[in-house]
Amino acid sequence: MTNQQTKILSTIFSNFAIQSIKNGTEQIEYNNEQLVIFEKNKSIILSESLNLIDNIIDNFKLENDKIKEKNKTQSVLFNPLTYFPIGETMHSFLIAKLIDTSAEHGQGNLF
Repeated sequence: MTNQQTKILSTIFSNFAIQSIKNGTEQIEYNNEQLVIFEKNKSIILSESLNLIDNIIDNFKLENDKIKEKNKTQSVLFNPLTYFPIGETMHSFLIAKLIDTSAEHGQGNLF
């Protein structure tokens, strides 16, 4: 819960606590006022939440586009191990061969 939401709710609840009601008509008027305040604040919170969601989606799209561009030159999304139905043991063996500087790949300590 944000600070603004806490402030709004604490105001509403404190008003409920200190309000002394003399008769049924005053109770109804008071409840209606509180409902109007709540509806107004609900719209503000909803609007802020929608803006936040829109920003998150926009940022995700931006990052996704950056990854796609980087993939064109560096193949960051390509994983050749996905083409072979091998288990954890074989994956470990392949990784060990890649990081072994004296292995057959001839790349030394490039990895």
